[in-house]
Amino acid sequence: MHKVLHIVTTGTSLLRNAQSLCKSLPGLSEYCSLLGLWSSASPDSSEDLEAARSAIPGSLVFKALLEAVACEPRRLSAELNAFFAYLDRLSGAYEHAVALLSTDTGAGWLCTRVLEEFLKTLTKIPQVYVKGDHYIKSVESVRVELLGRDFSKSSLNLLIEVKRAIRKYWNIVDEVVFNLTGGFKPETGFLLLTAGLLGASRAYYIHEYMKEVVEIPVLPITISEPVKSVLERSLRGELTPLDHRVLVEYRVLRPGEKEPEWLRTVAKILLE
Repeated sequence: MHKVLHIVTTGTSLLRNAQSLCKSLPGLSEYCSLLGLWSSASPDSSEDLEAARSAIPGSLVFKALLEAVACEPRRLSAELNAFFAYLDRLSGAYEHAVALLSTDTGAGWLCTRVLEEFLKTLTKIPQVYVKGDHYIKSVESVRVELLGRDFSKSSLNLLIEVKRAIRKYWNIVDEVVFNLTGGFKPETGFLLLTAGLLGASRAYYIHEYMKEVVEIPVLPITISEPVKSVLERSLRGELTPLDHRVLVEYRVLRPGEKEPEWLRTVAKILLE
């Protein structure tokens, strides 16, 4: 059985779609106004904090969202739509591990937790959802600190969480793929840029215009010399004037720019 780890960036499509369809879904009809407020809430607003407090299975609105997703997973969640569409393309028996990476907002975390609970119910994915033999081995979710709030810092945090998940499953799975349908595009674009370094074999998402899943093969990438040695010295805090010139030559730094704070963090993520 082929084993695959899916790294999934998640957004708030579940709330937006649930709000637009709530009148046609009996279990959600009483939450239409609330879903609208949560789907458009700014981080740390009272509405966003309320959404975060509801990101637990005991919440009534959580239960209503979970039941709705079970009935209409592809319509309600862009992430699940891409996931199931990707699985439909595969032949043979597959075992899937799923790592959900949430934005650092209450609304985003609520959506992620609902998706997590739904996927945990699918030990064997029913034929009504996907064709073929597909099994969910494990599902976990992480709220990525500052994701959606601070691009520079959250991008590094995102890489850290991706590297952690890949390292955890590296000796268990045969393949690592990225589902980049959900979440913020600049951050997921940055993740795609580093996919080859992190060990992913491909990325997939639902194309906005064609409305079908598309795949992007990821080529393995390694850090070559002399940049690798420079990053190793940066990791030890031993950069020299020559190292600075190398980083400028390879356009990692601008002329006259000092060593940025993020350089050592990037070196730690990519080299350790």
